Amino acid sequence: MNTIFKWLLSSFLLYLPAAYAIETINFTVDSISAHNWTLSKAELSLSKINSPKAQFSLSAQSLKLPKALENIQLLQVQCLQFSWQAGAIHCQRGKASLHTKLFKKQNLDFSLHVKNQQARFTLRDLHLFGGKISLSATEKSGHWQANIHAKQLNAQKINRFVQLNQLESLSGTIESNIQLKGDMSGLEQAIINALITQLSLQDKQGQLASEDVSLQSSFTLTKQAKNGNGKHSKS
Repeated sequence: MNTIFKWLLSSFLLYLPAAYAIETINFTVDSISAHNWTLSKAELSLSKINSPKAQFSLSAQSLKLPKALENIQLLQVQCLQFSWQAGAIHCQRGKASLHTKLFKKQNLDFSLHVKNQQARFTLRDLHLFGGKISLSATEKSGHWQANIHAKQLNAQKINRFVQLNQLESLSGTIESNIQLKGDMSGLEQAIINALITQLSLQDKQGQLASEDVSLQSSFTLTKQAKNGNGKHSKS
């Protein structure tokens, strides 16, 4: 909690008549920012005022992420445990409605810690393509790194989404770990490790077919210097 906010709260409680047994106090804040992260239209609640375990919680209309993650929109944000200081935000046991261009909105759990121009952000148990995806990201001095773990993804559902027209059929289960690195201008490197089990596929020409096989693959994609076209390796 910043110094001004703490002073106002202390002054309010000091002059509050003892006869009033107030358990919760709510404060509305237009925005709360730290580094490149902003909570908009926020309401802070101080509960259990008369208890040694008094605590803050927060609800906000939205959480704006840094430019590198701007395609992720978190709305109807709640932090069941929240603290706010000058240049620092800590949200634990967070819940929000996720909106992206890839899929319909859904509710999920998250956490956010921002302090000293550094940030740590996690999303847990995102439901996508029949499986679950978790993301953890860190940001420092304009550089960011994200780790994505996907499990039990349905290859058939992915095929329908990306519309690989050359395939007649595709099925299987995918587990993948993806490491992404970049700066505020975009992605610099991606390392992708994937395991596909019970893979079955057939192309429309009948020249490619497999049934119930396992396939493990690794890719590294690296952005070249300016005017370069990028490079990649795989195994």
